[in-house]
Amino acid sequence: MRSMMLTRAMTVVGLLMLAPAAWAQCTKDTDCKGDRICVNGMCADANTAAPAPLAPAPQPIAEPAPAYAAPAPQPYDQPAAQPYNPPPRPYQPYRPYAAPNARQSTGLAWKVRVALALNQWNSSDVDGNQYQDQGLGYAGDASVGLRINGNFALLAVVSGSNVGYSADTTGFSPSGRTMMWGGGIQWSSPWNPNWTGFAGLGPGYTWFSIPDGSMGFAGKSLAMILRGDFHITDTFGLFVGYDGYFSSYNQIDNLLIGLSIHN
Repeated sequence: MRSMMLTRAMTVVGLLMLAPAAWAQCTKDTDCKGDRICVNGMCADANTAAPAPLAPAPQPIAEPAPAYAAPAPQPYDQPAAQPYNPPPRPYQPYRPYAAPNARQSTGLAWKVRVALALNQWNSSDVDGNQYQDQGLGYAGDASVGLRINGNFALLAVVSGSNVGYSADTTGFSPSGRTMMWGGGIQWSSPWNPNWTGFAGLGPGYTWFSIPDGSMGFAGKSLAMILRGDFHITDTFGLFVGYDGYFSSYNQIDNLLIGLSIHN
């Protein structure tokens, strides 16, 4: 039984192995007629049976070079830092103390002065007798008004002086007094605004007397005052001045030097 089954299996295997050969036209070149040869179980002419040569492998297409090739970037070398040397400043001429802004605009202007006074008194009486004396005393004035601009101001002024003279033959020391009020103009120097000048004019009064009352003169006169100021700071300054009183019977001249307070 077993031998029969084994025989049948071997028969089936043999048939399966022989099946391709049974269906093929040839198994070798001699099975074909003439010059034909066996190729894959089929008879074919020798000239056409050769396999076609394989097509060459495609080659990569080279891209054309650009018309302009940019240069390769180079490493950046930063220059060493240079020390800063500021340019030389232009020459500036020396400028003294500058006038403050308050004196360079329109507004209120005022000034007060105190001074030493050197006095020269020349007078005469109705009989034509001449009297002359010199004395040293003190004087002062005050002015207030409107500053038109930084260079000019219109001011009202009051001025006065008190002077003592040397002793006369009676042993008394006469004294003289002056007083005036009027108006004037103040101006600043175009070269240095700290220098200012003032000129004023107005009616004046003069007195000359000795303590026992035995002699005295009093009267009206025309008065003129001149001042030259130098502003040291915004508030204080120095000045020199002249006061003149003129009438039909006397003339008084005061030379002044002193301090001023101003705005």
